[in-house]
Amino acid sequence: MEPEDEEYKSRSQQKRDYEEVKDLVSQLIDLPAQKLKLIPLADSVRADIREAGKMSKSALNRQIRFIASRLDDEDVAAIRTALVEGPKAPEAKAPDEAQLLGEALVAGDNDVLSDFIEKRPGIDVQRLRQLVRNAKKERKNAKDGKAFDALTAHLKAIE
Repeated sequence: MEPEDEEYKSRSQQKRDYEEVKDLVSQLIDLPAQKLKLIPLADSVRADIREAGKMSKSALNRQIRFIASRLDDEDVAAIRTALVEGPKAPEAKAPDEAQLLGEALVAGDNDVLSDFIEKRPGIDVQRLRQLVRNAKKERKNAKDGKAFDALTAHLKAIE
């Protein structure tokens, strides 16, 4: 018995599709907040996903089903594509000259530091060396990168 309607889906196919959407919701819940912002979702769905991360297992299962039902109004294919391809944010671009120079300075390349200082007379050498020291200390202690960001910002300002 062949269905006449082209949009007809068997009940088993509908269940498989719904399970795929629930798996997609689970992946969205596991995303960090910064990456979740880059996924094309309505703000209310995004808020529901953030709330789901704080729930216990049984409440989480209910929330996943709820969000999956709300995704009927969303473009699921676009969400999947954004999830697979990853963010197209500025962090994906190649490092600029100041970042490469900062990396060389933090790595301890004194020749690079000497050349940089010679090419730019009148710069605050003490401040530059202090920023390099702080960035090295930060790398050694595996901190968050504020000192390195300050170093690269200073290098950009000089250039």
